[in-house]
Amino acid sequence: MEECFRDMGPQFEVPASFKDLMLPIVEMEPREISARFFTNSELPYRASPTFNHTISTTFTHDDLSTVVNDHFRSRKSYSRPFVFLIHGKLFPISLSIDQFLLDNEIYVEENLEIEYALPINTMSRRPSEHGGSVSAVDGSCPRFIVTGCEDGKGRLWNGTGECTHILEGHTGSISSVSILNPLDNDATLVTASEDNTLRLWKLDTKELEKFPRKIKPFKILSDHSTKGVWRVAANPSGSRFCSGSFYTTVKVWETYEAASEDYSGSIKKRKTECEAKESQLEDNLVCSLEGHVSVVSSVAWPVDNTIYSASWDGTIREWDLEKRSPVSTKFYVKSFTCLSVGGLGPNILAAGAFDGKLRIYDLKVSGPVLDYFSHNDRVSACQWHCKDAVYLLSASLDGRVMVWDIRYPGQTVDVQGHTVIESSEHSVLCADWWKGDRVITGGEDRKLQISPALKL
Repeated sequence: MEECFRDMGPQFEVPASFKDLMLPIVEMEPREISARFFTNSELPYRASPTFNHTISTTFTHDDLSTVVNDHFRSRKSYSRPFVFLIHGKLFPISLSIDQFLLDNEIYVEENLEIEYALPINTMSRRPSEHGGSVSAVDGSCPRFIVTGCEDGKGRLWNGTGECTHILEGHTGSISSVSILNPLDNDATLVTASEDNTLRLWKLDTKELEKFPRKIKPFKILSDHSTKGVWRVAANPSGSRFCSGSFYTTVKVWETYEAASEDYSGSIKKRKTECEAKESQLEDNLVCSLEGHVSVVSSVAWPVDNTIYSASWDGTIREWDLEKRSPVSTKFYVKSFTCLSVGGLGPNILAAGAFDGKLRIYDLKVSGPVLDYFSHNDRVSACQWHCKDAVYLLSASLDGRVMVWDIRYPGQTVDVQGHTVIESSEHSVLCADWWKGDRVITGGEDRKLQISPALKL
């Protein structure tokens, strides 16, 4: 069951046209069929390995989960998502049974054979020193992971899950973190916070095996916002970065390093110098990009002269830095919460929204070209894979972490590290790729979670 669920299908060349990836949806007359549900998994609360139930061919993945949960409800109050194999084939989340049977040329004469199991629990929790919800994570460096926390501190973690550095200085929750030069030994980081500042940090990553060191920023940038800085993203070279704020603007900053000062030492040795630096609130502002009319919830900077931003105002804007104006705008009625640029090309965007939907846009066409409906709450993060352009990661306040293969709409690997229950205490607030085949997440459970290598 596990191997079949992990199998993402045969590899083949991705079509040149993005629209060729979409599968047609055929309208069919609904009908009632008999289904035999069974499991080969060791589920501790199962009443029996098999049971029969009459279902409609209009049922989707969520409907089947309801059937299985209702079957066990008389014994215990479980309400969990399941994965399903119909006649040995993985049943995607977004299709109806009728569409699935048609696509796979399955003809039912008697019982429909449906195998059920809990999603693969691949996430492992690391010892946590977080003093609040984990609100930001960056996995772009293969040597370490950076997290931002509600307690106002940033933390670096090595590959074995040990905290090696603590970034101290923010007086509000950290909302975003970014490694400006992930391939260099001397790492430069930027953090954004609800305290209305961005802070730059310098550290030597050769010392990652030592006990946690408390470090201070070498520069503090005031965003002049009244309600906090929400997101940051660096340009490809790491020489500049942009920020999005509650105050509706996108700002571009230079990255100046203090070559003569070293603030990576202990607090006792650097306390006086750091306090002097913090009193200066230096600005490296290049320009402000104005046009959004609500919170800028996400920013991306994939190529030197182009920045993308998503907002609660229901728009995604593409900015030309030379003209300092938007060159294209995508509108949608719901507020956007996250944005990632990549996929099959620089014109392909993935965006999550308050309505729980994950959408993929091609800037060359109007409207979304793919919609995903599996999340039941706000999509908190989405991220294209840095090398394999067909894979897309998403996370949500519903507690689910998904990996999508856009060649097969509706088919996913459910990472399932954070418990899926109706409680904000288990919301996933941030997610990223790490080392190319692992997923890292943080949430309101105060944990950094790391998956083992996925079979992509």
